Amino acid sequence: MCTLYYGDDRLAMCIDNVRRTNLLTMERIVNEAVRWGMSRGRATEIVVNLLERAPAALGLAREVTEGVPAKLVTIVKAQLKQLRSVE
Repeated sequence: MCTLYYGDDRLAMCIDNVRRTNLLTMERIVNEAVRWGMSRGRATEIVVNLLERAPAALGLAREVTEGVPAKLVTIVKAQLKQLRSVE
């Protein structure tokens, strides 16, 4: 997510055959985990858990880290929203 801060929307690796952050969704991450051998149910459980916990983690990171740019927080929040979207 932080690469978007620098204007780079490419993922370091393909996830469910995509390399652009604007195409990445929770379902694509789950599909990739299944491709690696994880059960769909377990993969979904893990991704949902991370997405649910991420906003609180972001808030805590801002509290304990000086100088976190507001733009970065906005980008992270937008990416979390994108990940929750349905294709």
